[in-house]
Amino acid sequence: KKLWALTEKLPLYPPKELDYAELGKLSEDFRDWYFRDGGLYLSEKSRDVYFASQETLIKYSKEFGVLSPFKDGNYDKKSNYEIIRAQLSALRTQLTRDISSRRMPGWMHACKGGSGPRSACAW
Repeated sequence: KKLWALTEKLPLYPPKELDYAELGKLSEDFRDWYFRDGGLYLSEKSRDVYFASQETLIKYSKEFGVLSPFKDGNYDKKSNYEIIRAQLSALRTQLTRDISSRRMPGWMHACKGGSGPRSACAW
């Protein structure tokens, strides 16, 4: 849960500006989580995405100024903000895959696909 919460620094909705220096702190917070709380529990795939996220944070933490998702008042899909945000989103996505939290339960899938008797799917 804590790792998930740490990624809120770069949301898609609503996007917000932050200083590049904050990325270094976020990387440290990730590291602390990894060694103190949850790194042991990451799947191999999640660990790979976690390390890619760390590399992204470290790379951009060397920049100066304000990290903004906007260019000329519009959301810039090619901004550094979006690159980092997308990487953190990929981490959250992999975490949800590991625990199957975004998958429909098997019994609901059977009802939706129509493979079971209709009376078994009525609620």
